[in-house]
Amino acid sequence: MAEDAVKKVLQMFDIVNLKDEQKKMLDLLLKREDCIAVLPTGYGKSLLYQMLVPLRREMGNEDNQIDMGKFNYLFASPEYLVGDKKFCATLQTFDVSTIVVDEFHTISTWGEEEGKQAFRKWFSHIGELRSLFPKASILALSATCTKKISKQVSKILQLPFIKNEIRVSPDKENIKIVVQKIPNFVEMAMVWLVDALSENTLPRTILYCTSIKDASNIYSYINAELPLCNEVQMFHSETPPEIKTRILNELVDEKAL
Repeated sequence: MAEDAVKKVLQMFDIVNLKDEQKKMLDLLLKREDCIAVLPTGYGKSLLYQMLVPLRREMGNEDNQIDMGKFNYLFASPEYLVGDKKFCATLQTFDVSTIVVDEFHTISTWGEEEGKQAFRKWFSHIGELRSLFPKASILALSATCTKKISKQVSKILQLPFIKNEIRVSPDKENIKIVVQKIPNFVEMAMVWLVDALSENTLPRTILYCTSIKDASNIYSYINAELPLCNEVQMFHSETPPEIKTRILNELVDEKAL
């Protein structure tokens, strides 16, 4: 893989360097080898197939075909790719070099399963693309796929031998889950929150509620207890767009409380 070409293409995406796992994936894609990649959210999985066309241009491969517009990205759901016969017939007129299956764990969880009705049955048929395009390589991407599901999906995708599997643990050391039983009363359950807010010791926190009503009750309780506190905001499907935007901007702003 030509390092100079890679660096030049990365500049198009405003990225300085690739991670080691990304380099391995890109190398396999250029060699048109199958690859299963399980990498954390935000790791840059989709960047790799977006780089393919400009990278091949920089490396001098298939320039004429690229200039003639014969290279395309086609994003489609399984319902169209294998469930729509007319669409499928049209698809076969293309010279497909790479098939990218994003969130590939959904093939197992959403597709057909013995004894259960499928949520989206065509997910289980995505492997038929392998028969339609036998020369195309497959890149399967996920952030949350277990090894067990990976084996199940590899069979559906007609990848009986997982030769190239790249996996990075999604564990985030700065995130933890704590389960604690609390009273079924807003006043008693949210005492800790009110105390922390009044003492200005509460870190940036997101409190998830099961309904808009619950969110409204908690929000009203906090405002009643701390009428001068303006550090708590309510965000749900019925929140006006302009308020949603302001809340999201404040949430990512390091200077905001």
